[in-house]
Amino acid sequence: MTQDPSFDFFNHIQESILVINQDYQILDVNQTFLTVVKRRREEVLGKTCYQIIYRYRHPCRFSGQLCPLKKVFRTGKPERCFHTLDSQNGSRKHLDLLFSPVLDSKGKVTRVIEAVRETRDTGQMEEALRESEQRFRSIVENSFTGILMVDNEYQIIYANEQLGRILGRSPA
Repeated sequence: MTQDPSFDFFNHIQESILVINQDYQILDVNQTFLTVVKRRREEVLGKTCYQIIYRYRHPCRFSGQLCPLKKVFRTGKPERCFHTLDSQNGSRKHLDLLFSPVLDSKGKVTRVIEAVRETRDTGQMEEALRESEQRFRSIVENSFTGILMVDNEYQIIYANEQLGRILGRSPA
């Protein structure tokens, strides 16, 4: 059976697909993605994934969401994570994200394909989130480095005990 070269697989995939470079810039998207975000192609190409999907000014990891993009570029291995997206209308969506590397002829990752699927099964996502929170809490609380977290308005939302010791203050 020969493949019809004019058939466009990319735009027939039901998941939202983004092709992203190492600077989080969107290089290409499929029609499903454009339909979901209610944007035109020219409005998203060249923008960052975190700007378009989450309306963040910085990569997701700075807003408490896991983002394996840099790890995929570093290791050349696919990664998966789960995100929660609060919509402008107040609804909450649970997203299953799969990051797959695109390699050049020398095996170097040149871009990453991100497949985004809304999921109703939050059990697996909640378990992954709990494990991630436990790892994060353990690292932060046992760190020899002072750690301070601020929100988007630069209000302190967390300081570990080590920071208090460094500054000669007890945590509030």
